[in-house]
Amino acid sequence: MTQQNLPPKRGQIKINIIKGFFKYSMKILSMDSRLKKTRRENGGGLSSSSTTPQLESSEEYKSDRSFDSLS
Repeated sequence: MTQQNLPPKRGQIKINIIKGFFKYSMKILSMDSRLKKTRRENGGGLSSSSTTPQLESSEEYKSDRSFDSLS
């Protein structure tokens, strides 16, 4: 005798969808907490190695300087 495929009981599809969503959410949250823990252990978040160049004199950015002297 072969077993007949019956449709799922009432509400089972919705329950399976909610269970899947819950598992997915827990997976995302656990990954996020692991990333935060790793960042804390490594000394913080993102860092940049670039620096801003320093001006040689404050005269370079004075606004009352005329453009004619530049030519």
